[in-house]
Amino acid sequence: MKTGRAIGLRKVHRWRDRYNLERPLEALGLDVPAQHYQPSQRSFPETLPPIQYDQGEIVRKVLRDYTLCFHGKEFKVSKALRNQLVALRPTAQDGIFDVYFCQIKIDQIHLAKGKP
Repeated sequence: MKTGRAIGLRKVHRWRDRYNLERPLEALGLDVPAQHYQPSQRSFPETLPPIQYDQGEIVRKVLRDYTLCFHGKEFKVSKALRNQLVALRPTAQDGIFDVYFCQIKIDQIHLAKGKP
């Protein structure tokens, strides 16, 4: 007896094969997508290196409820950052900090708007 999951996976595989190997696309000059596929030249590491911030940076861990605590206040950030370390960097404006994940600015917090 086949499970619903197995049947669903077979349908996905059939759709994928039809889409990539059989169905011509006008945007590709009526070629099928598989004719234009090239593997990436970049390797993908099995494990990512630990995130490190510069010495002296303000680093906080994003809590399970997607908040970070700073100056006695809580700030909501992206759910994607749960349990991750982020750096807070002061801006030219007093009480406003940019939030960075690695070297990417992902948010900004205003101390005056924090939830006590």
